[in-house]
Amino acid sequence: MASINEVKDAQNNPPEIQSNPPEIHVTVEDGRDIEPPTHDNVMGFDTISQQSFPENRNQALFSSRRSPTITFGRAVGVTRLHQVWPGKNIFLFGGRLVCGPDPRGLVLTTVSIAISTLVFCMYVGQNFSSDSALIITFAVILSSIVLFSLFLVGGTDPGIIPRNEESPLSSELLREDGRMKSRRVEANGMETKMKYCTICMIFRPPRSCHCAICDNCVERFDHHCPWVGQCIGLRNHKHYLAFLSSALLLYLYISAFCWAAIKERMSETDAGLFNVMGRMPETVALSLFSFVIIWFLGGLTTFHLYLIAINQTAYENFRLRHIGRTNPYDKGTLNNLREALCGKVPPSEVDFRAEVNPTWFPGVGKKMEGGGFGVGEKHQPTPAVEKGTGSQRFEEVDLRV
Repeated sequence: MASINEVKDAQNNPPEIQSNPPEIHVTVEDGRDIEPPTHDNVMGFDTISQQSFPENRNQALFSSRRSPTITFGRAVGVTRLHQVWPGKNIFLFGGRLVCGPDPRGLVLTTVSIAISTLVFCMYVGQNFSSDSALIITFAVILSSIVLFSLFLVGGTDPGIIPRNEESPLSSELLREDGRMKSRRVEANGMETKMKYCTICMIFRPPRSCHCAICDNCVERFDHHCPWVGQCIGLRNHKHYLAFLSSALLLYLYISAFCWAAIKERMSETDAGLFNVMGRMPETVALSLFSFVIIWFLGGLTTFHLYLIAINQTAYENFRLRHIGRTNPYDKGTLNNLREALCGKVPPSEVDFRAEVNPTWFPGVGKKMEGGGFGVGEKHQPTPAVEKGTGSQRFEEVDLRV
């Protein structure tokens, strides 16, 4: 039993709880006081301590607004960027595949294509005795191309823009009403805005947008496709177009042979259309499903080919038409097609497999010489990007202040 003196000592000197983060009060440059967010302990992270914060605490406290997605890797004691990335993406194979937050659309699309091909091979291709092997083989090859294109779309980084590690909360960036200023650049002689993203804490490059579903700013954002569960942007738009066109070709192929099989059965049995359709329910169901998919894919493919011809994204098409602005990026039909279809896919701006400091708050900056990622410096856009004459990708995505 503890003595009275021991109880008094315990009351006067309570034990220090190491797992709680220190209470920190931050005053930013414009004189306003800001309460830093609290961070729960995350698997694989060191306990947050006073030493975890850099001297300039503004650079560390505003980097993450959500709990990071945790994935497991083989390396023990190594924290990689995909494990602490504050977006909602799902990372597979140690960060090699970057998927959207909801895989149900991708799974549903994959299953639909696989079942369609299986039914075709089992019930339709067998009706052509002389050429059945060739017909089935071509269907399997075409289906494999479609699935490969689908997985490229769903597992490729769409063009995620690195996040800023430093909150630019200064009077220079705030308007009189307290809102963040926007920057303006010139593209093909027309002025366009670079809006500030309060989540990624960057001035987004032209043609970029923050996807609310994936919680990332994406270069040349087109749209978020629920059927592949992924954003469509600069780095996977070409794969998306390949998926649409190959899937359209597959279902045209399936539909044509379905009706050919029905017609051949009618000639063999000398029966009416409805009589034959009653004897071939699988073929009829597949042909009707293919008919619906053809209209859906045909409309999407035509629409995106039109957008490529005028060098416009789906997001820009809706937004510019809504506000009545002209397209400043149109270079002519041939140049637009050449740029979209023959251009190289640029490398990812974010290395999700890079090793990071376990006590580092999830932002993305320049890789330090000593390894890992640290607090990035402020970057200014080059004159070429300011004038709109830089590369089509606007490689200076460090338009961050």
